[in-house]
Amino acid sequence: MCLFHVMAALRIAPRRAMMRVDLESWLVAMQRESLNRLEELNFTGKAEAYVESMYLTPLLECLGYEAHRDYEVIRHGDDGSKFKLRYPPVERGAKKVRHYNPDYIPTVRKKAFWIIEAKSPKDVPYPFDVKYLVQGLQYCIHPEIQAKYLVVSTGAFNAVYDAYGSVFLDQDIYKPILEFSSSELTKRWPEIYELLSPERLRTRIELDLKAMYDKMALSSAMTV
Repeated sequence: MCLFHVMAALRIAPRRAMMRVDLESWLVAMQRESLNRLEELNFTGKAEAYVESMYLTPLLECLGYEAHRDYEVIRHGDDGSKFKLRYPPVERGAKKVRHYNPDYIPTVRKKAFWIIEAKSPKDVPYPFDVKYLVQGLQYCIHPEIQAKYLVVSTGAFNAVYDAYGSVFLDQDIYKPILEFSSSELTKRWPEIYELLSPERLRTRIELDLKAMYDKMALSSAMTV
């Protein structure tokens, strides 16, 4: 490489680094602005559709979903949004319910690690009654789905449940591992992002799997 090209590369590198920093700062500012708008939403008297369009869709974008094809969100009614189960866990009378349609399925490389159930703020009080959790949790642990987390949201109130925590980590499956209101999104964002963003989700699940393995290994050692 000639001296001219070397000097040109040296001049370009700092500019590229500066552009990267400016882009990251802009993205952070845009995210903060979006979270501030979500905090100002009033859910009084609103229905489920309002929660989905005005709250959950922007929230998923802030988390980093739909940034590219590796982090897609499948919505109710989209192709692939309906789980048709061969062995459904839920029965309605004598008729087996073979279809499950979660409102949102955030995916990481086509794999569903969590599902979202939107609820009407005017109809569903908080804390959430178990009846609003059972079906979602049953489907999370179903071998044909295997999503680790269930998120239930009325917009104003949000709760994250670990469907596998009771099996391997002695957790109460009906007790949220994270609760937050829309009015505290900015303050609680580090916790929310750490748990549900595609960048952090896989690491979190890997750590949980290690904890499960360690527990099973300890249990096996104690029975020897």
